[in-house]
Amino acid sequence: MKRNAQVGLRTSGKKSKAATKKGRFEVLVAAPMSAGKSSFINALIGDELLHVANEATTACLTRVEHRKGVNSFRGACYRDSGDVLATQRNASADVLRDWNSDARVTRIELKGSFNVTPRPDSGLVVYDTPGPNNSQNEQHGEVMRKAVQHIPFDALCYVLNAGQLGTVDDRACLDCCATACRIVPLARSTSC
Repeated sequence: MKRNAQVGLRTSGKKSKAATKKGRFEVLVAAPMSAGKSSFINALIGDELLHVANEATTACLTRVEHRKGVNSFRGACYRDSGDVLATQRNASADVLRDWNSDARVTRIELKGSFNVTPRPDSGLVVYDTPGPNNSQNEQHGEVMRKAVQHIPFDALCYVLNAGQLGTVDDRACLDCCATACRIVPLARSTSC
């Protein structure tokens, strides 16, 4: 995990109280490319489940749900239409790397037990998003924008790369998140 990453947490107010009472608490993790989002989520999980590298590794939305008492993470990847492309009983970083590199995959879902102490309650859901500033694939920005706008998250966790604070990419990503959380940004960005 990157040691120079800082994390900020902000509730969105998007989810209704009724939805929260269904036993889920959903956290959307956002930041520019290579800020440490997947590394941060791996630390929350207590395992190197999500593939990490100092390059764009998350190409689609990845949903990770904690379920107490489950021995391994089960995963599935989906097309844009919602059709299942593949399933895996024992998901691993290698499997997730392959799924993320498949252009047909638009969403990955994982369910398993987080290996940390103290263990969270079942129903904690963490979303990993691609960094919106990938110059080689503009679709990554669209995936993050849609996630911030449409997922009824309870909290937004923004990962700051302490070695790259104040960049244009960071500002644009923060502006996008701020708009979704109804926070007034200090400066306006034309994109996110």
